[in-house]
Amino acid sequence: MRAAVAAILLTVAVFGLILPAMQQLFPSATLAGIMRESGCTEPVAAAAGYHEPSLVFLAGTATRLTDAAGAADFLHGGDCRFAFIESRQERAFAQRADALGVQYFPGRRIEAINTGSGRRITIAVYRSGAAR
Repeated sequence: MRAAVAAILLTVAVFGLILPAMQQLFPSATLAGIMRESGCTEPVAAAAGYHEPSLVFLAGTATRLTDAAGAADFLHGGDCRFAFIESRQERAFAQRADALGVQYFPGRRIEAINTGSGRRITIAVYRSGAAR
C-alpha cells in the first residue's frame, strides 16, 4: 500500500510540478504566451520550420504552418501578426520579407527541444507593424 501511494505521489510530482517547469520541452506554450502578452486583441501567427500541432491548439486555429516565404507573405498581411521562424529558415524568411518590403521587428528567441524529433531548435519571433 505504501509503495502504491509513493508511486502516485511521485507521478503527480513529476508530471504536475517538474515537467511544466521545463519550458524547453514546451516551446508552443511559450510562443502562445508571447502572443497573449503582446497587447493585440486578435493576434495571429505563422510558423516556418516548426510544425507542431500543439502550436495550432495553443496559438489558435488561424495559425498557419508554412515555409519561410509563406511566413513573410503572412506578415505582409497586416498588423498584430507573428512569425515563428526556426533558425534554419531565417535567411529565406528575411530575403522574402525584404523583397516584399515587409515592415517587421524581431522579438524573443526561444531555445527549445522539439519533442517530435528530439533535436534542439531555436525559434525567432518576428512581429509585423510598428515597433514595440
